[in-house]
Amino acid sequence: MNPKKGGRTSKRRKSRLALRKECDTRFAQAVKDRDGWKCVMCGSTHVVQAAHLISRRYHATRWLMANCVTLCRSCHLKGHMDPLRFEDWCEAKLGEAGWDELKAIAQRGTPWVDYEAILASLPRGE
Repeated sequence: MNPKKGGRTSKRRKSRLALRKECDTRFAQAVKDRDGWKCVMCGSTHVVQAAHLISRRYHATRWLMANCVTLCRSCHLKGHMDPLRFEDWCEAKLGEAGWDELKAIAQRGTPWVDYEAILASLPRGE
């Protein structure tokens, strides 16, 4: 046994970055599947994207299904161009209590992200 390897298994573990990217990909697929691959604002099926209601930078809510909807490219861009109107839409969609709860979760944050646990909670992409 090589002392520098310290008993590592032959399988290489994925880097944290690779795991995060896999979480993002599988999460986006699950959101689009849930919403029937159409925009929840206008009903379009052209170029749909998984759009976070609260920014992805808040890891505590990044992979919560309640924090994401399917939007067409146009509606997603409108949300970024007019964030105050988009926030009003989010509050109407989730209700005031739901929107406040989502913001509170985001603000509390998370000290460590367990990407493998997130992957285990998401459906496998086929």
